[in-house]
Amino acid sequence: MTILIALDLPSDVEMPIKEVPSLEESLEVLPEVLPIILDGPVEKFDPVNRAAMLSKSLARKWCGTYQSFDDGSTKDVTLQFEQVRSIGQIVDMRGDLMIGNISTPVQVHLNASSDQLELIPLSSNLPSGIEVGSVFMGLQGMSIASLTSPSFTNLGARLELNQICTKQISKAPSIRAIW
Repeated sequence: MTILIALDLPSDVEMPIKEVPSLEESLEVLPEVLPIILDGPVEKFDPVNRAAMLSKSLARKWCGTYQSFDDGSTKDVTLQFEQVRSIGQIVDMRGDLMIGNISTPVQVHLNASSDQLELIPLSSNLPSGIEVGSVFMGLQGMSIASLTSPSFTNLGARLELNQICTKQISKAPSIRAIW
């Protein structure tokens, strides 16, 4: 519903009419825009340099846990690197992975630009739940990786690593007899 209201204005009132400036006049009013000149590259991050630094500073021993999604079992893990080198923006590492009591040589690639991890077991002697051709893939550097298997029936696993390898041994507190 629309309601129109008519107002009677006295005839002696004049309404001012504003003139619209022409296009040329409005362009003259705009400030002058100067080009932006960048001194040096926009991105200061150098993944090749970071890979070289990581190859020198990365811990050579990592500890953690392996949890199978098939049966839910958890095993202790130790990852020891014998060779670490940088190849472009990739940190290439070779060493041994011990899951439970089974050891296998591994090849690990860490992308210094994206922190993507690829851990490849190189042996056919693998713990249960890990098939030949399986790869651990991670998106958070060395900390967490998930197992991708070549078969669809394998549910996979989770590998959690930490560069501090201390095992908390809890000692029961001594109890004094009151008698």
